[in-house]
Amino acid sequence: MTIAYPFPFLKDEFKDKRVVVTGGTKGMGDAMVRRFTLGGAFVATTARSPLPADQKPALFVQADLGTQDGVREVAGRILQEWGGVDVLVNNVGGSDAPNCGFTALSAADWQRALDVNLLAAVRLDRAFVPECSNVSQVSSFTSPPFSIGCRFMTQPSRTLRQRERCAPTAKALPMKSVLRE
Repeated sequence: MTIAYPFPFLKDEFKDKRVVVTGGTKGMGDAMVRRFTLGGAFVATTARSPLPADQKPALFVQADLGTQDGVREVAGRILQEWGGVDVLVNNVGGSDAPNCGFTALSAADWQRALDVNLLAAVRLDRAFVPECSNVSQVSSFTSPPFSIGCRFMTQPSRTLRQRERCAPTAKALPMKSVLRE
């Protein structure tokens, strides 16, 4: 099923650009893959899940970017087939952690969250940027507030002082505040 794109766009806006969108099979990542494709880009996407039947990127690599091996597999394949990238969108992220707040999380839960939400982007940036000195854009998205174990920070029953005292030191800005700046 094809759905018409509801917003105006230029068909050659990204003509011949090599774009990588991580986490590109669902949600915001899927929308970015479709939009870059409509704009004329060659789009590579990655995800742990299989590619949806209705999505047709130029290149798809199924891998877990929360692991060093997954990053090596993705970067190696894209560099081998394309020789570099022009736009890198680090969209991968999320959490499988329990809903009980940061004190219920094990060291393994925290490490997995860091691997997926932070280190995947760092590793990909390091893999692509040195090879591609002409990279146009490197963007990273994360779920506010730093998706793992932080649901307690948004509970209205907690006072600001309690949230400051209990909050992890690494905080992501909500996307709406990032986009306003």
